[in-house]
Amino acid sequence: MSNLDTIKGIVQESSDLSKKGDHGAALERLDRAIAAAIEGSDALGIRVLSRHASAIADHCGKSELARKYLENALPHSSGNPSIWFGIGKALYESGAIDQAKICIRKSYELATERRNETDKLLIETIESTWPEFRRTNI
Repeated sequence: MSNLDTIKGIVQESSDLSKKGDHGAALERLDRAIAAAIEGSDALGIRVLSRHASAIADHCGKSELARKYLENALPHSSGNPSIWFGIGKALYESGAIDQAKICIRKSYELATERRNETDKLLIETIESTWPEFRRTNI
């Protein structure tokens, strides 16, 4: 599946379904595509499609499902602070505070190492929500 155009098409198709309110169909489409990406050892497909599915699931208030999608992507992008943050956020919302803090700390550490524009916003979010993770307290 590693064709970028194919991945973009699936993202567009699932986005269109979700925008129409058919989140279930969007996630089913993504589930099939993620399974094919896993079967084909397509790291890019797994990463992109799992993150997209997570966003749709989170939008629907299904934080546990969102976390599972992000956990699919984690082995293929363990250095991405947004994935760690998303998992931590879902764990926090489910009441698994200690596990959430481990993921949020990892997210913060990765973001402060990279410091690109997206990471700066993530750092601000973490510091405002969890001030104990400020760089001086790690």
